[in-house]
Amino acid sequence: GLKGGAARLALLSLLGRDIGALRPRDIDVVRFGNAESEELTALDLRIASEHMPEDLRHGFGIERCSSIDSYLATRDFTVNEVALMGGQLLCSRQAISDTFHGIIRPTGHLLSQGGTLEGKMFMKALRLCAEAVARGDP
Repeated sequence: GLKGGAARLALLSLLGRDIGALRPRDIDVVRFGNAESEELTALDLRIASEHMPEDLRHGFGIERCSSIDSYLATRDFTVNEVALMGGQLLCSRQAISDTFHGIIRPTGHLLSQGGTLEGKMFMKALRLCAEAVARGDP
């Protein structure tokens, strides 16, 4: 499945926003399920090499999650509680509401890891806000 910017743009489109020529900054891939094998690991590496080379260079490949529920429960911001898989958009109600209203909100999961929004996550929140402003969102 796809996560990150591609999934966020899909949600914006379904909410009636004109995404026009917008493209995600990069492609982020997630694999759901507990299956493990040498073939799947090789496939993950091939897909990451082709679609996420910059992430791979920095030590990040395809994210593996056992289920959509565990995926949604471990996101950093509510607008990231979304994934596009097999032509279906899977997301939380909070993701829909905050995306619609233009709110960048840290999740309980993120705040439970440190209690404050600082450093790398603060910069990510600013980037998400800048992307929204660039799209013409309030």
